[in-house]
Amino acid sequence: MASVLGIKEYNLLTISYSTKIAQVLIRDYPERIRSVVMDSPLPLEVIYDEESIKNLLESVDKLLSDCESNKDCRSAYPNIKSRFYDYLTNKTKDPLEVNVENPANGKLETFYLTGADLITVFTSASTGDVVNVPFEINKLLNDDMTSVKEQLSYLFQEPGNGSGLGMRLSVWCAEENPFNSQERVQAETSKYPQVKGLSPAVFSDEICNIWSVEKVSEIENRAVKSDIPVLLISGEYDNETPMKWAESMMSNLTNSYHLIFKGWKHTPTTNWGNQCAMQAANDFFNNPSIKPNPECFGQIESPIFKTE
Repeated sequence: MASVLGIKEYNLLTISYSTKIAQVLIRDYPERIRSVVMDSPLPLEVIYDEESIKNLLESVDKLLSDCESNKDCRSAYPNIKSRFYDYLTNKTKDPLEVNVENPANGKLETFYLTGADLITVFTSASTGDVVNVPFEINKLLNDDMTSVKEQLSYLFQEPGNGSGLGMRLSVWCAEENPFNSQERVQAETSKYPQVKGLSPAVFSDEICNIWSVEKVSEIENRAVKSDIPVLLISGEYDNETPMKWAESMMSNLTNSYHLIFKGWKHTPTTNWGNQCAMQAANDFFNNPSIKPNPECFGQIESPIFKTE
């Protein structure tokens, strides 16, 4: 494409899954790549499905530890981490019964929620919602179901047109699922009592067998080495592509820098409420020989959690 368009060199801005594409381009077509930004990178060598639950709980643990390290948050929600984990474990054994009115017929529909369902108090939160997570957890612990019922009410809405599920299946079943250890996936599904029964796999092995796409070659599961300038961007509370993955990539990307956005979640460059990550990416493209340090980055502080 670059040859057809007459582009001598180009910069790549990639986000989440597309960071895998960036790694392939770096490996296979490095000649014209000037610099690369990888926001929320997914390393080729990572086996996502084998550790997604571990990463989720580590992110929850990080956020709740930060709450407990803050005087006001700790005072408002004492021992919130242990109480929340105990709550999830108890509800996994004895599911929470919640009744929600179906707007289509006015009848009450009953849902039984386990820890795997209730952990969405964290996973459904955006970067802007992070400050509310301990507050929302505390509502759960005090049997306030208003937020839970609101989330469940969305299930009654007409489904949309989808988000390219066929393509997602084709990509995941070719590039990720074949490298899974099904024994490890099964072990992870029952390993954590807080969310027992929650599979770490994005798609089950059975679904991928039915979809029946050809597996990619082994090289697509190997780390890429390069000295092309790369900026890695992570959100501190990102459980989908945790910041530890970006850190691990730096040993192979020998001309790389890493920015961690405190209190943020997945894909910081798409945070339109605070465009600092995109500013950092732009600064890097203008001068990929140094680590960007925009003024806005130094102004980002740890979240002040809602306490009332």
